[in-house]
Amino acid sequence: MAEAVSETPSAEPGTAEPSRNETHDEEPDGRGAGHGRLLTALVVLSVTLVVSVLAGIALGPTVVPPADVVHFLWAALTGGGIGADEVTGYSIVWHVRTPRVLLASVVGAGLAVVGAVGTGSSTGGLVDPLRERGRAVRLLGVQPFGSVTFGSDGFSDPEAIIAGIGSSIPFDNVRHDLYDTLHWLDFRHAMAGAVGLLREHAVFAGLSTGAAHLVAGWEAARHPERVHVVIGADTGHRYTERVFARHQEALDPSVLKPHQITGLADLAPPWSVMAWERRSYDVRRSAAPARVPAPLAAPTAAPTATSAGISAALSTGVSADVSAAVSTAATNKEDRAS
Repeated sequence: MAEAVSETPSAEPGTAEPSRNETHDEEPDGRGAGHGRLLTALVVLSVTLVVSVLAGIALGPTVVPPADVVHFLWAALTGGGIGADEVTGYSIVWHVRTPRVLLASVVGAGLAVVGAVGTGSSTGGLVDPLRERGRAVRLLGVQPFGSVTFGSDGFSDPEAIIAGIGSSIPFDNVRHDLYDTLHWLDFRHAMAGAVGLLREHAVFAGLSTGAAHLVAGWEAARHPERVHVVIGADTGHRYTERVFARHQEALDPSVLKPHQITGLADLAPPWSVMAWERRSYDVRRSAAPARVPAPLAAPTAAPTATSAGISAALSTGVSADVSAAVSTAATNKEDRAS
């Protein structure tokens, strides 16, 4: 049987045969150039984002120079000091405009705002101008038991000290038809949220912020497609003895969940939630006789949500037209500060 022999032409004497690697090096694939363009685009977008954020904070009824904006932000984030003549500018930049710009940056991501109802300015006043611009923003209000604002005045919570969000006084600037969902929490659940917020994130906040944090965690577990932004209305200093000194009594937030109701007749402590569906409500009706909550039952397990999922989107881009819309809610506050 004849053998088939293949002959490979040999290189000429004195000539080195090109290696496989050298051959491939001569074939440009454009990948290096593509990576360079991507890096350039990322740098440009990052710079644009920073400039947009600074512009959104600097511009308004009172114009704050960009250098002052950077100075105030640095002081707020690092605990640095400011001069006595800088208090007004610092308040405008850190307390009014920075939350507004961060909120505007996540509006396009299916936003849900969670916060205490208060007098109607803290949550309703923030969401209303966004909706006027056609933005789909859900509003979740937080109330204690014993407040007339959303019909829980028939209950008495002996330990409740959530000043500012529960009142026997009807506030005429509360627009009930702005709220999509209402949560009512007792003192122990608000305490669990406040202590949990301090343990998990070293955020020293009060009971209304703690209650909102607990609500946002439960809502985020049920609706992970939405970005939940918590409006922190109070610090923890006035709750040191009544709340944080009793941290060992705090319930575990991860196992708490509300009683879901369809009407105010079913409202019951320690935690109830109702789809309010932007309905109107007359707070000037006759008050129901006070009722003391029954002893707290053993908590039942509930789905948990990472806090990172609630706040991660705060680093996204800023929409200029949304920033302009939200600024209408803060104009009066800035004018008073200036």
